Amino acid sequence: MYAAPARPIHAATPPLEPRGRDSLFAAQRSPANPTSHGIELKPVTILRDSFLPRLADLPAADAPTCTADQYRSMFRFQHFNAVQSSVLDDVLHSDINVVLAAPTGSGKTGAFELGIIRMLHTQDASAKAVYLAPTKALCTERASDWKARMDHLGCRVAELTGDTNASSGLEQAKRARVIVATPEKWDSITRRWNDNEPMLRSVKLLLVDEVRLLSMQRGRGACIECVVSRMRTYGSNVRVVVLSATVPNAEDIATWLGSGSQVAKLHKFGEAYRPCPLTRHVYAYPNPKGDQWSFMHALNSKLVGIMQQHAESKPTLIFVPTRKAASQAALAILKDYKATYTRNEPGPWRRPQLNEPLVYKDKALTELAPFGIAFHHAGLDLTDRRAVEANFLKGRINALCSTSSLAVGVNLPAYLVIIRGTQSFDGAWREMNEIDLLQAVGRAGRPQFDTSGCCVILTEQQHKERWQRLLAGSTPIESTLHLDLVEHINAEIGLRGQTDEAALRRFLATTFLFVRLRQNPAHYDSLLQKGGGPRETAPDVVMDRLLQETLVKLGAHDLIAARPQATSPVCSNDRGHILSQYFLSLKTMATLCDLKLNSSVKDVLEALCNAEEYSEIRIRQGEKAPLVTLRSNPDIRYPPAKVVGGPEKRSLLIQATLAGLPLAELLATEGGAAFSPMSDCFVLFRHASRM
Repeated sequence: MYAAPARPIHAATPPLEPRGRDSLFAAQRSPANPTSHGIELKPVTILRDSFLPRLADLPAADAPTCTADQYRSMFRFQHFNAVQSSVLDDVLHSDINVVLAAPTGSGKTGAFELGIIRMLHTQDASAKAVYLAPTKALCTERASDWKARMDHLGCRVAELTGDTNASSGLEQAKRARVIVATPEKWDSITRRWNDNEPMLRSVKLLLVDEVRLLSMQRGRGACIECVVSRMRTYGSNVRVVVLSATVPNAEDIATWLGSGSQVAKLHKFGEAYRPCPLTRHVYAYPNPKGDQWSFMHALNSKLVGIMQQHAESKPTLIFVPTRKAASQAALAILKDYKATYTRNEPGPWRRPQLNEPLVYKDKALTELAPFGIAFHHAGLDLTDRRAVEANFLKGRINALCSTSSLAVGVNLPAYLVIIRGTQSFDGAWREMNEIDLLQAVGRAGRPQFDTSGCCVILTEQQHKERWQRLLAGSTPIESTLHLDLVEHINAEIGLRGQTDEAALRRFLATTFLFVRLRQNPAHYDSLLQKGGGPRETAPDVVMDRLLQETLVKLGAHDLIAARPQATSPVCSNDRGHILSQYFLSLKTMATLCDLKLNSSVKDVLEALCNAEEYSEIRIRQGEKAPLVTLRSNPDIRYPPAKVVGGPEKRSLLIQATLAGLPLAELLATEGGAAFSPMSDCFVLFRHASRM
């Protein structure tokens, strides 16, 4: 039923020195370290400026436009480190799929760049590479970096995210050689394969940054899984190179990306290859009452002591879940910092000697500035955010409390990173996802700034083991496709127009879910129970039942044409086409379809504000009071009965924007600062038009 032949896994052991001395980049044993394979990241492969190696063993396209020196100038360093040197031959001198699992900061991105060079040099001018990153901030950072370093090669780089203009962004992507995108954006584009076929057929290289995304729930993991499988199914000889932090089941990723006799090559590197040795600590505390707000406040009192113990008077980043928590943590640090001097105890750092006082628009920031303390979040005025970043770089700030705004996109040096609590509030308290935590931890001990680093996680006692396993690299990657299978099977049906169950089974056999069902069936116990009956262990049987249940659900929501018999073709209808093409969730589609033909504007607004796509827009700390005030404004035509949660906030922001109200003034908090709803409004109106 499911043809998935067993394929051997090739896990590479780092060689003493790279092979191929006449290759694009000349290999030369480092004179400074003649015997080491580079565990300490000593020079291994040297890019000699005076030597232009011949390109004989790198088959060129009909009219290559760049020399080896031009390619070499992409790199802002003179030596490849051990990780980059070990993968160089497989990435640069072959077309096999590659899986690279290595610690954060070990130079994994260089493997992507070697793959791009091979594509540019060996493929014709229409060939494209697509790079997928987990967040918009990372996409922007990567696109900006590559535009600066690839422009001299005539290699256009385009960025495609939810913030990109739909028409102009797609046109730029069609002219680009490298496309940087989020998985969700690329999913939406590949669902319209026929509309975008010329561009999609020209994609020859797919680069996936941080394949741990597969484990993310709320659609993100399922999205990246289906995008990779779709590109390999419909694309034209697409090569795949994926990167990951150290994980115990990287072999399963290699199995998933194998194809016939062309198996994926796996390169695994342990913590010894991290350029900055990183000390990790997970401190757990009891929370007997289960009161998360009180628990988070209690953690603030631990921060100065932890910095005294671990910071070594070096810069510290403290990550917190909310904007208000950032300022609260900073003020708590100030209180305890002053107390250490009152008691004549040594503080965690020396008070900075400033030639002139630091002044910010935010009054609290100005109060904190003389003591080397600050906070940072997206709600701050842009001028203040940039000033905080600059002052941290200049050593004027020793303790910086931030939301995830600094975990990605802004590369600030920090010796110590503290995760102050592992839960966030989005209508309910939940543990933060692993990707966000790893991104924050990755800010500790950056090699260009430090020779070592330290990270500390503060959490509840019950979650201690989970985070210890994650930091040790012993948490396996699992599929989450089964949680969002309805939307993705519907997209496959829409792509094919008319199909059958056998074709859909073959598609499911290309997924990571199918691989993990064979390797770790216990993790998918919820799938292996049939109506409370006996546990089914055969992955083929489970996948077949999953498909049947999905087709039944699609039929129940009128998203596929009626099927008189089980052998009847599976065809998409108008509703199914809308669900796929407009990238809606099943829950949102059902809500919109339940609207009556004569629904009022109020009914439509209410349905829109309950859309699952808006789940990230919620009431944060300190926002409820100004929203209650906004509710009584006479220009709000449909005021909610009460301001309880996210839907009411979304309704008020949409109505206030359409009414032209000055939100920055109306939503001022007690301290005189606005909670800056502009980013929320942008998301609201970006999604509203397609819904």
